[in-house]
Amino acid sequence: LKIDAKEDLPILPLANSEEVQVGQFAIAIGNPFQLNYTVTIGTVSGKGRSFLRDIGIIRYQDFIQTDAWINTGNSGGPLLNIHGEVIGINSLIRRADNTPATGAVRAGAGFAISSNLVEKIGTQLIANGRIIRGFLGIRMEEVRRGIRIEAVYKNMPAHLSGLKRGDIIIKYNGQKVEDTDKFKMWVADSQVGKQSKITVLRNGHERMFNVTIAEMPALQAGRSVETNSVAWRRLGLSVRKLEKGDFERYTYLTDEDQGIIVDMVKEKSPIPRGTLIIAVNGQKINTVQEFEALLQKQQQELEQLILDVKSSHGKEKITMQLKP
Repeated sequence: LKIDAKEDLPILPLANSEEVQVGQFAIAIGNPFQLNYTVTIGTVSGKGRSFLRDIGIIRYQDFIQTDAWINTGNSGGPLLNIHGEVIGINSLIRRADNTPATGAVRAGAGFAISSNLVEKIGTQLIANGRIIRGFLGIRMEEVRRGIRIEAVYKNMPAHLSGLKRGDIIIKYNGQKVEDTDKFKMWVADSQVGKQSKITVLRNGHERMFNVTIAEMPALQAGRSVETNSVAWRRLGLSVRKLEKGDFERYTYLTDEDQGIIVDMVKEKSPIPRGTLIIAVNGQKINTVQEFEALLQKQQQELEQLILDVKSSHGKEKITMQLKP
């Protein structure tokens, strides 16, 4: 959001969220239930929270948890320390059933996007107009010590550097690797075109590789939607081909999966973004062209389609109504 102000506006300084301590005071400001400038106070309950992988989409997360009351209308407001510095941007709450509750009344713990992540993303958007994330080209699994490489994609940075399936990553630029979420954040934050040092265990021995980081392909942020496509007009969704980056982005995918990815959806769509479409009315679909051709062919014949899909919920059939 950019505005042209007639006079200088006061600003809140960003704190270094790495210096935030669990137990320190946290102050949330927002407009819950349209009650302007509501202030609540609590403490920082946790740092580095990352929990949205359960919906099947890899998100680059760094949440600060707080027990300061956050409700509908708080999102986008600041979470402050006692010095008036922004330590995070209020984002969502978590219910007792362990699901995000962005539209619920105070139902669980509150979470704010860390100020350091906000600053990184804001700086990229200002400089580039889009978010640029680093990419290795691997699929991985967390193990007791480090992360095991489950797949290495051909001609991607990891493959070109000599990393192999079965290698266990134990260090990234000298930092100990302990979980996949933090590792993905480190890679995503790495400068594209620069080398990162990755230490692995291979056959019981430590080996170090210099990997030139590439830009993550097919980022969905900023992707334009073809509103004149048959799929968008008749089903309210946009689709694209399955790409190598999706196997890192969507945890439910395996190397054997084929189909097309739902890239964007209209509001209240029964099929979420990031879903893999495998077949339509029993006919397998591998390309966007096949999907569009099938919709064109059945434009006058059918009022609904049965889609075979796969997501974090597994494989299922979804019936969608076709619009004229």
